[in-house]
Amino acid sequence: PRPVVIVHGTDDERVPLLVSESYAAAHPAASLVRLPGAGHFVLIDPESEAWPAVLRELARLRPASVPPRTGGSRP
Repeated sequence: PRPVVIVHGTDDERVPLLVSESYAAAHPAASLVRLPGAGHFVLIDPESEAWPAVLRELARLRPASVPPRTGGSRP
């Protein structure tokens, strides 16, 4: 199975943390990263304090043989 990472803010008022905890418990390849004090929408806001943690988790999913994109035009 492919790795799965779930990033969930502990102060999310839209989706309870229990939802992500249940999903992670049911899927052996899933890991749950709890972001203390983060709400729901900060996880998709590049200007939020939570954004570096989201990027860090996404980078961990990238295979080592795939270099990160540095910009430029899309193929």
